[in-house]
Amino acid sequence: MFEQTATKQPHLDAACALFAARYSIADVAREAGIGDQMLRNKLNPDQPHQLTVRDLVALYHATGDDTLFDGLLFDCGLTAVRLPAAATATPEARALQALNASAQIMGVTAQATTILAGDRVTKSHRNTVVTGIWAGIEHLVLIATEVEDRFHAVPGLACAADMARAALGA
Repeated sequence: MFEQTATKQPHLDAACALFAARYSIADVAREAGIGDQMLRNKLNPDQPHQLTVRDLVALYHATGDDTLFDGLLFDCGLTAVRLPAAATATPEARALQALNASAQIMGVTAQATTILAGDRVTKSHRNTVVTGIWAGIEHLVLIATEVEDRFHAVPGLACAADMARAALGA
């Protein structure tokens, strides 16, 4: 049914290395309820131990870092973005989100252009660009979510817009 090939998960492996470099594994392991040596083994692709779904969730709750999920999903050809918990942002905060998204995307584009013009892409370069891209995407999704929430907050307006689209054949 499913054919298991050699475990080639380059994005998850890179995410594990980045995660391990960012944190004190002993502290994170204690917070997540995983033995520190076991966590080191699970983050090392050369070891037979593997992260479980429960491990991923525990590590996310311990750190708030979604790097491991990003790597896992990217190996599957997918991506995800954290949605806001509640629409409590002020108009100033939303404007700041829009500016931040624009700055992230412009900065990453400039970095990527410079890196791709060179001969070699280092791990540090890759991590910087990919982290910036994810941040930019997250900000854009937050803005889109806010626009959708505000649009649907006025049901009459949403209904009128849907009727207008239907009348136009869109």
